[in-house]
Amino acid sequence: MTKILVIDDDRIYMKLLEVLLKNSYPDYEIFTTQSGPEGIEKAKKELPDIIILDIIMPDMDGYEVCKRLQSDEYTQPIPVIFLTVYETDSKNVIRGLESGALSFLSKPIGKDHLIAQVNVALRIRKAEKALRESEAGLKNAQQIAHMGSYESDLKSDQSVWSEEFYHVVGVEPGTPITNEKISKLIHPNDSGMFSQAISEMIEKKATNVRLEYRIIQPDGKIRWLDSQTRLIYDSDGEAIKLIGTAIDITERKQAEEELKQKMKQLERFNKVAVDRELRMIELKREINELLEKAGLEKKYSSPD
Repeated sequence: MTKILVIDDDRIYMKLLEVLLKNSYPDYEIFTTQSGPEGIEKAKKELPDIIILDIIMPDMDGYEVCKRLQSDEYTQPIPVIFLTVYETDSKNVIRGLESGALSFLSKPIGKDHLIAQVNVALRIRKAEKALRESEAGLKNAQQIAHMGSYESDLKSDQSVWSEEFYHVVGVEPGTPITNEKISKLIHPNDSGMFSQAISEMIEKKATNVRLEYRIIQPDGKIRWLDSQTRLIYDSDGEAIKLIGTAIDITERKQAEEELKQKMKQLERFNKVAVDRELRMIELKREINELLEKAGLEKKYSSPD
């Protein structure tokens, strides 16, 4: 049975998440704890498929909890989604990713955003379980998670893609691929960021980078990818190969954009409602003043 663990010291939010998850996934087991240490023990005991983890907790914050989960061979593969009231700026995002988190959920929590994030995390978890079983499991896992793998030789300018990676980027399986062709698939607004990230890896002799970027498929469709890339060096320290995986996160990105638009609509609605209420108060005050001038009794009481 699929298991989800929620770790949040705020009992109200923890219960809210528990209800949302149970309503959306009635066949799943939902576990909850209110502290970091208890959460770690529960994770080791139950080995959940994903963990939803609050960042701000008094005894041990989410960053430390995530690091400890990542250091244990049994809990390391479990995707972690961070809960935060912080603005998800680059500093917080980098710190979260460095501690091992998959993604972020901002409070207050929107149901659609929550479900989109959980679905992506569950697909990744299913993929990782399959990867450990066999090479055949690798192919199945990539199909389940819409995750493809690739290997790019920097000297020969040739690349090898898994079958699922061809499907993810919308290219006919078996099509010969060069690094130039890959660069042309990347959205023009993201190509500079992508190239800079790879250049910085080579310059700093780094080995890993994680990027989110858009591609334009041959049929014109735009898809979002979450890519994990590893750079391989030869004995002389020269970069010779890129290997990695990419998962289609378009569904998550669309949910995030829809949530953003809904929040803007809510803000506009709230403003209209507040303005209307203030105008009603002003009108009542003006009516009372006119009644008083006419020697009549006030009709409306003053607002508290």
